[in-house]
Amino acid sequence: MGSTVQDKTEIIKAQHKATIIGAVVNIVLSIFKIFFGIVSHSQALLIDGIHSLSDLITDALVIVTTKLANDEPDSKHPYGHQRFETLGSLAIGTFLIALAGAIIYSGFEKILSPNLQTPGWAAIVVAILSIASKEWVYHYTMAIATETKSQVLKANAWHHRTDSLSSIVVVIGLIGSYAGLNWLDPLAAIIVAVMIGKVGFDLVWGNLAELVDTAPPQDFIDNITKIIDQFPEIKGTHRLRCRKSGANILLDLHIQVEPYISVSEGHQIGDNLTHRLLTEIEEINDVTVHIDPEEDDFKNLYSNDAVLPLRSEITSILKDTWVCNEFNFGDIKRINIHYSHNKVLIELLLPKELLTSKDMFKGLEKYDWLSSIEISYYN
Repeated sequence: MGSTVQDKTEIIKAQHKATIIGAVVNIVLSIFKIFFGIVSHSQALLIDGIHSLSDLITDALVIVTTKLANDEPDSKHPYGHQRFETLGSLAIGTFLIALAGAIIYSGFEKILSPNLQTPGWAAIVVAILSIASKEWVYHYTMAIATETKSQVLKANAWHHRTDSLSSIVVVIGLIGSYAGLNWLDPLAAIIVAVMIGKVGFDLVWGNLAELVDTAPPQDFIDNITKIIDQFPEIKGTHRLRCRKSGANILLDLHIQVEPYISVSEGHQIGDNLTHRLLTEIEEINDVTVHIDPEEDDFKNLYSNDAVLPLRSEITSILKDTWVCNEFNFGDIKRINIHYSHNKVLIELLLPKELLTSKDMFKGLEKYDWLSSIEISYYN
């Protein structure tokens, strides 16, 4: 469903507020972690501080992408700008993977170093402070992300959660170092890096799937078909396709209706279905319904066999083959044309005075696309 300008403004404000709060916490924590990591000789805490400092890059990325993603559709982006969130999440995931690789390399270097030092006690205090503060930021950011349906903000929330979890590993490594196992501190740094890399990989994989238009889960499709099944006017559905664009789902489908209903009735059935889908499935914000009089998956639209004459051509043929001398062709009140199974059925409404006329057309038998002509009469 679309949002008003006021709604979008409030959404952007909430997203930016959550991001700025996280950035302030990151600045404070990174200063403490890096400083005490150096003075306490804790490789794990120092790496964790660099990780927190790197969050400022992703915070800036979140602010930019959430602003872009909430812009209204325009001529160059008719479906909106939600894919900017996808790109932002992809960038955060790629950054995390690269960061994890650098940390793992550094950690192994430290483990192989002959001069490992035991970290000071101040390091563990800073690590515990980091766990508490980053966990709070994670829950706050995730709540705003869920409320505003922002993928990139969710990605940043998980980034905060990796900080919290990594600080837990840092604490374990520090305790091991105090027990004389100095190699546990750089090993903790490596474990932190693996966790960061896992979050980054999940973000990259999930958002790549969106960029290549991967269909949503089957239970989502099932919810759509349940709504369709509630319309007795719809005889079948096919070519149902969904794709994700940021937090939104774009849907297009073909529905089969009775072949001889009016165009306006078929259109109204499509409008009613679209209304139900938009109002009952929150993620869907764009629906395209194609109305079919029959199951047409068999058609090859690249083939000339799929091309049948339209009204202008059919009317011209009927006029050219009209041989009734009692009335003019223009006396035909209505011509209805139906297409079914690659054939054309024509319905004519004629004056009742033509009831006794046997031959009205001559030469129509040569048109193999013509199924039949049904004639009704009016007073």
